[in-house]
Amino acid sequence: MASSGCPFGGRGEVIGPVRTSERTCTIPNEWSDPRLQGTDTYRDLGVSYAHESGLYIGQYVHDIVTEDGAWRMRPQFRFYSVDGGPENFSGTWVLDGEGAYEGLSAVLHKTAEDAAPVRGFIVSTELLPPAPAALPTE
Repeated sequence: MASSGCPFGGRGEVIGPVRTSERTCTIPNEWSDPRLQGTDTYRDLGVSYAHESGLYIGQYVHDIVTEDGAWRMRPQFRFYSVDGGPENFSGTWVLDGEGAYEGLSAVLHKTAEDAAPVRGFIVSTELLPPAPAALPTE
């Protein structure tokens, strides 16, 4: 996969040393597996401390919509130093299939050292633990 990413920042507000951000963008990707070829929408809700130099904590998802169905990422949290930047992170993502891809999951992985930005495979969802259920709120 090749990706241009979203610009850091986005909408948000600054309250003292805390900055919130919200980003949504479409990422152009080229996949070797045609089942993943579609529109990849990235959403990120985050908080950074000490403005542009400090800790970033964010929850993010990718949704890939194709002509035959969709791949919905299980939400994840990401932590990194803003100085290190989001392009220098490692991560593993699980996207559950819908429509023609029902019963399948895409498992994608990236390390900061990889020359290829993302590697992965598509497996039967039965081989993975189920997505966690939402916790009840009081």
